[in-house]
Amino acid sequence: MSKLVCIGGLNKGDEFPLHEGVNTIGRANDNTIALFDKKCSRLHAQIIKRGTYYVVEDQGSRNSTSVNGRVIDKKATLREGDQIHVGKTLLVLSEKPQGGIIEQTIVNATADLQSNHFDKLVGAAAFEVGRNHASDNTQSGGLYGLIKRLFRRH
Repeated sequence: MSKLVCIGGLNKGDEFPLHEGVNTIGRANDNTIALFDKKCSRLHAQIIKRGTYYVVEDQGSRNSTSVNGRVIDKKATLREGDQIHVGKTLLVLSEKPQGGIIEQTIVNATADLQSNHFDKLVGAAAFEVGRNHASDNTQSGGLYGLIKRLFRRH
């Protein structure tokens, strides 16, 4: 089942199922996706769903609609994972089951950390914390000093 997941803004954590046809987004209560966002117009945008095809259309909003950081003129096609910025609210299109996007985000973040070799930095940090915990932490400048030393090395 497709849905929009709010990852930023006052509705953070909310999931909004998308039904076939027109799904409206705005701060008015009669929208399919009603947001608690004063920067969002009463009827800000709409998403049209036809099977697995999605289009987002700005409805002449005052603060525009963005997809993946780009302001759209009138409409744009959407794919799974695309981010839609409406007012101060950030929504992600997901076809995962209810709650599934959180798990996928964790998997993606882990893969990103490993591909960028941040695992070495995390390992070094764990080693330093263990080493400093055994000695007097005040001599090494505390946690601030530890972080400073770690980033100087890498």
